[in-house]
Amino acid sequence: MSAYADIRFYRINKQGQQYRNELVRNSAKTGCHSFAKARKVFRVAQVRFAYCEVYSSRRCEPNSILGARWTGKRGNKGDRDGLVTQLTPGAMWVLAEKANVKVRSWRCEN
Repeated sequence: MSAYADIRFYRINKQGQQYRNELVRNSAKTGCHSFAKARKVFRVAQVRFAYCEVYSSRRCEPNSILGARWTGKRGNKGDRDGLVTQLTPGAMWVLAEKANVKVRSWRCEN
């Protein structure tokens, strides 16, 4: 497990293979951060933040927040049921079923 907080974004190709979006600036910092241009994202992973949120527009505009579904093991965590906007620590947050979604910004908080 990482000793530092981090958020990671993954895309998926037509064969179902997932690739990490590299060169994500400020991925270990709290607050709102924008990509220079939209990134195609299928899955989000985050560690050591209380929660993260992803947005379809720049500057984390509240009306553009994207929902995700937890696809990993359920356990006892009720914060992972259904479509949620606050992504708690974990690596299996999927934005869309077998498709990429355009993400322009994200916010992570401790």
